[in-house]
Amino acid sequence: MTRADANDDDMTGIKPMLDRVTKIQRQVDGELQWRVIVYDGGLGKQVERLAVGLTEARRLRHALRANAAAAKLGRPPAHASSLSRASQRQAGSSIHALTVNQWAPLFLRYYAVTRDGSPRPATSMESASQRLERYILPFIGDRTMESLTLPELEDMIAGLRKVNGDPLAQSSKESVSSTLKTVWSLAKRRGVIDVNVAADLPASWGGAAASSRRLIRPSLTAVDALADAMGELGDVVLLLAFTGLRWEEASGAWTSDVDLEQRLLSCRRVSPVVRGKRVPPGTTMKSRYARREILIVDQAVEPLQRLLARAGSSSGAEPVLVTGERGRGPLHYRTWRNKLIEAQAATGLTYTAHQLRHVYASILIDSGMEDAKIARYMGHSNANYTRALYGHWFPEDSRADANQLSAAIGAIRARESAIAKGLELSRQ
Repeated sequence: MTRADANDDDMTGIKPMLDRVTKIQRQVDGELQWRVIVYDGGLGKQVERLAVGLTEARRLRHALRANAAAAKLGRPPAHASSLSRASQRQAGSSIHALTVNQWAPLFLRYYAVTRDGSPRPATSMESASQRLERYILPFIGDRTMESLTLPELEDMIAGLRKVNGDPLAQSSKESVSSTLKTVWSLAKRRGVIDVNVAADLPASWGGAAASSRRLIRPSLTAVDALADAMGELGDVVLLLAFTGLRWEEASGAWTSDVDLEQRLLSCRRVSPVVRGKRVPPGTTMKSRYARREILIVDQAVEPLQRLLARAGSSSGAEPVLVTGERGRGPLHYRTWRNKLIEAQAATGLTYTAHQLRHVYASILIDSGMEDAKIARYMGHSNANYTRALYGHWFPEDSRADANQLSAAIGAIRARESAIAKGLELSRQ
């Protein structure tokens, strides 16, 4: 603990969170809200977080300082993965005594490169970094990796809350759980820990009902209503719903990627949002399967024509397909999100950009297309993943299954009858 943290009266880096209008310090459930500001030399900038209550603010400040100090460890121990267990123990306890704060920056450096040697997408790196900073390090950063148990990790996730004190959404808890599994798995491969206790963390934190709510079969009538409420940006709603593009894929698409004559849209670049800023289109996709050709259905032709017309009049330097209203440069996610919130309030619909992607999945499934093709058009690694995600949407033909089982029973009886006749002939 630093000297500043040892002093209960020290307020360095802790500022009151003031209301923009009244300029009075905000309160959440009777507790004052504070801004915690710590300079992180590794990032080269100040890191700011919100806390409710002065005790929580001081604890958060300590965690952020510890995280910033851990980033100064230097290069990651690249030799760790090649050392045997015995040689690691002989070399001392430095690797096994790493705290979560110390392992976090090393994890991010290793995680930045996928197993096939390609760089990991910026959105994936940003998500992992944000979950570490917001939900993991403030609670278990000072603990060593080896000392934490599965029940402790489960209790930590179960108790996570938003800044305003409300329980964290179940989907967010699932994301934190997934990040913890990745952090511990990589630590195991690098020899930092002997046992990966996070491997048994639950995949779902909301039960079957919560999972099914996220994948309720969408309505095309609702999609049309949302598009109408979005005005000029309604074409983006229809683009996402009838192509299955992820937001960063749609944002990164160029006009040259659209071939209306061949009815194909090439998905080959992305433009993610990292720390609130739009990253110019690049070719580092979510995965190698995300690079694909998408069929342009009839219902997507007119929206694409309008998007192309607006993009043609855009003054921006990038030949992006999705521009702001009246073609004023690339459409930023914040602008899209604000307009979407207004449309949701007006229509009572709750579709997000990613839920519009589920619309396309439901169309592919209803068409009767082969599983492998559905996976390819969705940008999934294989049909098993698609089935696991949308399995309850696939039609089931009980009569075909019954006929298949009946045929199997008939074949077994015929085989047994033939064997019995053979035995009878051999006795004669």
